[in-house]
Amino acid sequence: MRTRAVVVSLIACLALAGCAREGENSAPAIENEMQRLASAGPFWPGYDPLAVPLAVFDGTDTYLFRHPAPPEGFVERDGLHVFAGRHPSIVANTSSEIGGVPTATLMIESMREERGSADMAGVAIHEGFHVFQWTTGRSWGANEASLFLFPVDDEYLLTLRRLESEALRRAFGSDDAEGTVGWASAALDLRRERFDAMEAEFPAYERGIEVGEGTPTYVEYHALGRSDPDIPEGGFDATDVRGRAYSTGVAFALLLDRLDPGWPEGFGDDDERSLDTDLARALPEISESARRSFTTEETEATARVARDDVQRLLDDRTRSRKEFESVTGWRLIVEAADGEPLQLRGFDPMNVSRVDGGLLHTRYLSLGNDAGTVDVMDDTVFTEAAGPHPLYGGVRRLVMTGLASEPVFDVEDGRVVLRQPTFGLDLAGATVEKSEDRAYVRIGPGIE
Repeated sequence: MRTRAVVVSLIACLALAGCAREGENSAPAIENEMQRLASAGPFWPGYDPLAVPLAVFDGTDTYLFRHPAPPEGFVERDGLHVFAGRHPSIVANTSSEIGGVPTATLMIESMREERGSADMAGVAIHEGFHVFQWTTGRSWGANEASLFLFPVDDEYLLTLRRLESEALRRAFGSDDAEGTVGWASAALDLRRERFDAMEAEFPAYERGIEVGEGTPTYVEYHALGRSDPDIPEGGFDATDVRGRAYSTGVAFALLLDRLDPGWPEGFGDDDERSLDTDLARALPEISESARRSFTTEETEATARVARDDVQRLLDDRTRSRKEFESVTGWRLIVEAADGEPLQLRGFDPMNVSRVDGGLLHTRYLSLGNDAGTVDVMDDTVFTEAAGPHPLYGGVRRLVMTGLASEPVFDVEDGRVVLRQPTFGLDLAGATVEKSEDRAYVRIGPGIE
């Protein structure tokens, strides 16, 4: 009887187009969880997660849900629209246009081990909010060029940033409203001191990420029933400016829920509003007894750690570059002519770091100019800038190390094409030269 029951169960599962597809953490399971979570909304004025199409790449196929006109390549399979492989529009957990329609996108293969389908549905609601942001009257986000110049190696600024994070952490750890208000006020005081010591573009960057990413995180938290931000004891890594802003953004938003319910009304229409300035206006006047501050010992200890971390950061820039250069195997070098650099078309700001002489991109990068394109997905490359900015002024040189075998190019009439699982280029007016274990692709005239 047990064998018969197993066979019946297997047949039923196959009738639903496969146990793996229908199982926990599958694309359909995430869509089902999203339907369940969304029923408890609304989580933000005017935002309906189920009004936004969703594309999910599960590592094998791409599934498209609630899309009004699935484009070519998607075929109907058991009532679902499926694309074999990763659809080119999906490069991250973000939002993108698929078939001309703004769509939330998920890449779930790397999340499956740590997150269940409900958590990933929360991420889908987060990414859907980005699509909703496009429909509002304000500007969301920040100038990502500022991230690469952010003064992460300043001990004084890092000390203040760590104290601000700890003050926010204590605000949520307080047992009473007085402690919450006192520590929130202390966090804003520390922020003002730090912002006053920086050039204006860097406070604008933090606030922009808090607005652009903190609010979707806030919506995700509401969908999942979470009420406390992720602020680690000891603060964030010195270089984790962008990731930290997700957490500080949602922290300010959750504090606003306590002090000014209804604050999201009108937020999407007013470029002048930011989360920390809204919180500053919402904080009540506090008495001297309610004020919170760090002891001299706490401040000095934080400063000592910041000093050590900055030195470690500088050492890591040198070490990371040396480790990259030491990787054995074939090396691919793409060089652009003077005055014709490869321009940025897309990158993953959460997976790029400064190293000696340039940047290391460890997941996704897309570059191009009139000659064509160079694309990287799930691999590591080094880029050398063509101008004073590490990336936004263009790239004169890109290097990939550790190729297991000699790259084989398709070269015809000055057009060079290379297609590998994690790397591709298609460049007109280019030449290829090989020397020992190195392959040079040179674009345009004047390359030596």
